[in-house]
Formats: sequence, structure tokens, C-alpha cells
Amino acid sequence: DEYNTDSCESADESEKYEDRVLELYNELIKLPKKKKEVHDIRIQTKLKKKFEELNIFSNDTKELVNHKILQNYSFDKNNEDLMVDFILKNGNYHLTETIDFNLNNKHEKLKEASLKSIILAESKNFYGDELGNRFFVYSATAKKESEMITSLNIIKRNCDESFNLDSKED
Repeated sequence: DEYNTDSCESADESEKYEDRVLELYNELIKLPKKKKEVHDIRIQTKLKKKFEELNIFSNDTKELVNHKILQNYSFDKNNEDLMVDFILKNGNYHLTETIDFNLNNKHEKLKEASLKSIILAESKNFYGDELGNRFFVYSATAKKESEMITSLNIIKRNCDESFNLDSKED
């Protein structure tokens, strides 16, 4: 009887059997390990690191007058929801808003683009003649860029220049 587990079965045959079972399990049942995806660093983090390398970034709001770039700055104290991603005062106030269109769904990004557009529009009303450039930095593959054209058009109406970090041209 081949299923008899008496001492007739050698240790070598037992190991071969276990190896074959493990091999079949790995081939037929076990799910392959997913390769860890390398997630791109968020745009704000990339910009902040670059500004820090150039020694032009500060976390201290008092440093705005010393030509330092601040992050998440609420420019209108009466409406603290109006928070710009980055601000620099170098004669005039220069603002930068960012969006990564490669993340989340289209509907959420449309809402985010609308809010960023409002912030840039309100900055013009708030700063008036003291407003310099309003930049929009985003990340979108060519496919995502075409999918997000409505969001891009909304925000580009209220900025002076835009840059796609995923574009070789930009």
C-alpha cells in the first residue's frame, strides 16, 4: 500500500513529497507577491525640499519679509480657509498652488482644482497691486492630463504660469 506511513517509507521519499507539494502550492495556489510600487513624492514635498536646498524656505511666518518661502500660508486672516500652498514676498507676493492629478479620482480632483482656483482668484482681490505671479504646479501623465482638462482649465484661468512636473517640455 503506497499510502502506508509505516517505517517502510524513507525519509528521502517524504522530503520529495513535501517538496513537490510546496512546489505545486507555489505554482497553483499562492498569489504572487506584489512588487512594491515606488510612489512619487508629493509635489509639495518635492518643492519644499528644493526650496530648503536653495536655503529659501522657512517655517517662520516672520521670515516672509526676508524673502523666504512659506508653506500653507493663510494670507487672509479674516478667512483662514484661504490657504496658499507656497508664498514668497520679493517686492510683490508670489503664490504657488499644487495638485497631483495622478492620485485619487477625477471628481475629487475637480473639487480640489476649483478650490485652488478660488484661492488664486481671491489672492488677486486681497493683494491687489502687490500681487506678483500666481503659479500652478501639477503632476499628470499625458493620459491623466487629457482626462483632467476641465480641472486644468478652471485653475489655469486664475494663474499666470503653469508647470506639469511630468512633462519634459515644462
